[in-house]
Formats: sequence, C-alpha cells, structure tokens
Amino acid sequence: MKRILLLIGLMTLSGSVFASSINYSTVWATNGQVTAVNLNGNFNNVSSVVNGGLDNTNANTSAGYRFYQTVSVLPSAGNTGQVYYLTTDNSLNFDTGSTFIKTIGIGGSSARGNVIYYGASGLGYLVNGTSGYPLISNGVGSDPTYASLTTVATVAGTALSGLSGINSNAGVIPVANIPVYQPFTTQSVVTGSRALSTPYQNTTGKTMFVTVAITGGSSIGGLTAYSSSINPPTGTTIVASNVLGNNGVSSISFIVLSGNYYEVIGGIAVSSWTEWY
Repeated sequence: MKRILLLIGLMTLSGSVFASSINYSTVWATNGQVTAVNLNGNFNNVSSVVNGGLDNTNANTSAGYRFYQTVSVLPSAGNTGQVYYLTTDNSLNFDTGSTFIKTIGIGGSSARGNVIYYGASGLGYLVNGTSGYPLISNGVGSDPTYASLTTVATVAGTALSGLSGINSNAGVIPVANIPVYQPFTTQSVVTGSRALSTPYQNTTGKTMFVTVAITGGSSIGGLTAYSSSINPPTGTTIVASNVLGNNGVSSISFIVLSGNYYEVIGGIAVSSWTEWY
C-alpha cells in the first residue's frame, strides 16, 4: 500500500511539473479506486511526453530530433537530418537529403601561426616555417611547404607580371618586366650599309646600342632617332635627338630593343654608323 501511495505522490508531483503538456487519463480523487488501467494510463501518458516516443532508432523525429549512428560505410544520402559518425576517417557526416556534408577533426597540435591544410591523412596543421619563408605550392597531389625562394627551381614571370597595384614598398618587381642585362660583345661598323631616313630592324636577338655621326659643315643640322615595334618607326617614339651640329659634326646614340625597328632622320652625309650588341 505504501508503494502505491508513493507512486501516486510522484505522479501528482509530475503533474505539477508537466501540467501544460501531460494529459492524465485518470484524475485521482479522495477514496478513488486504484486499478491497473488507471495507473497504466497515467504512466503511459507521462512516459510518452518525457521520452518523446524514444527508442533505439527514433529521437522524436517529428519534433526534429535525431540520434547519430556509427558506421564504417556511409549509406546513400536521402534521410534528411540524419547524422553518421564514419569510423574510417573519424568524421561526422550530415545528410542534407541529397548529399553528405562532412566535418573532420583536425589532426596534430594547434599553435599560433599554424595553417590548416588537407593532406594525405585529412585535415591537419602545417607547422610554421622559418621566418621570412613563403608558403610554396608543390603541385597537385603534394602538400605545401615553407621554403626559401632559392630552393624553388623557377618563378614564372607570368605569375607576377599579371599582378596589378603592387605597392612600391613591397619589394616585388614582375619578373617579365625586368630587362636582361647583357654586355655588348659585338661591334659592327655598318657605315656603308646604312642610310638616313631608312628603317632598319634589330634582328640580333639582343638589345642593340647604335651610334650615328654625320658631317657637312655648319649647315648639317640635327639628328632625330625613332624606334618602336612599328615599321616604319618614324613618327612613333623618339629615342634620341641632337638638334644642332657642332663644328661641322653631329652625332647621336640610342638603344634599340630586340625585334624593334629604328630610323635616323636629318643631316646630310653619314661619317660613321656603328651597332653594338
């Protein structure tokens, strides 16, 4: 009898807690009859609300709750909201109804400055490299590394020349825009084969240095040199100019890039014409 009264007391107490969500099949009154039907009805109502219909595979899915399931192979997606713990890579996989969204724990030790990357064993930390070393891509299928640029075989000029807005203090100059320094190893005197007001092309494959001198007394006038990729270059880019002759001699010197054309106009008679490359 004491056990029955204790159960009734607990049910009455529970009724005060879940009064707004539990409907009792039997409302007890003084001298009310204790029967299995009355007790079971109230117990079932309480357990239904408290458990939400829980069993091994259900977590009150009608209210949006789910258990997660441990598997070694993911099933086909299509059970929206279901979560699977995949033992092969220790990941949680969320079923969207059409595919899985994977979350993977990050291996290794976290530390300030470490970078997260996806390696052969999943997500991990790339430990800080030597101070001043850049992060270098090692290509498809390889992990990135911190390395000195001196250990890198090549730095593609196109990778830098396409950059815009490089800060002048950044210390970076596009490789493709740096002219190659070369000593002039050949001197070619071409006085007899060159003429004023005639375009010529630099076909040496190198940068060319040209000097032209003319004579003709006080009336020889000045010289102007043009050079560009246009043929003829006259009227495009002036690369040198000598307005007046000096003591009957006037000379001019200028640079011609490989493949470009050049032309000298003005003057009367050529005394010397030399190309260095």
